[in-house]
Amino acid sequence: MLCGGDGSENFNNGSFCLKFSAFDSVAKEKSWPSLLHNANSSQVRVWLDGVTPRDNKSRFSLELQAVGDTQPMTRVNVLLSIDDEYTPSIFKVSQWVSLVNTTSPVLSYAQWKPVTYRKASPLFEDATPCHHSTPVTIAQRPPSGLVLAYFKGEPHTTGLNITFSIAGDPFYNTTNYLSWTVLIGLGSPRGLVLSSGCCHHDRGAWNPPADHPGGLGLCVCTQKMATAAGLPTNQLRQFKIHVL
Repeated sequence: MLCGGDGSENFNNGSFCLKFSAFDSVAKEKSWPSLLHNANSSQVRVWLDGVTPRDNKSRFSLELQAVGDTQPMTRVNVLLSIDDEYTPSIFKVSQWVSLVNTTSPVLSYAQWKPVTYRKASPLFEDATPCHHSTPVTIAQRPPSGLVLAYFKGEPHTTGLNITFSIAGDPFYNTTNYLSWTVLIGLGSPRGLVLSSGCCHHDRGAWNPPADHPGGLGLCVCTQKMATAAGLPTNQLRQFKIHVL
């Protein structure tokens, strides 16, 4: 787990935290949002705790960037399922995937539930929706040492934004806490454990990512998982969080 700030007054009494989890089997975590993980996936939980917003009506967004030598992460699939046994009232899973073409297998993915929580130990009423933008090509690769070390040429870079909360929902300052979880993996995502046998695929799209300066960032490298699984892919994910 890593916690810190950007040195500004906003973080005097708060922190931006990241918790990394690796797995050796197929299972769902007990804590919400209970994503289905496997040995070829890693999970990152992101949260803001006690950070002072710019004003009483501030909301937050999270920028995700994917860098890889192979096909870029170009599509977000939204799966509709009856899965409230694990995440009450949340009936969708979003999957940002890399595909060579529409009939090829998925090379890598980032998966999340479209929900964020306003408390560390949330109840049903502490959940609020989040939305993703359409993935877009980014001309410059992230200024990261890991990216420079693994990609000597001109890798593919794509990005999207995750926007937390919607109009009418409480703002961040009601609890001064916000958390969101993403699963990053190689190969095709594991099938959902459904309470019903119904599954529907849809395309999700919102506003494109904005060019936010600064922010806090990290990279998660899945090269070791690729080598262990015998998959010809090398993908990095970079996460940035910004005050809107």
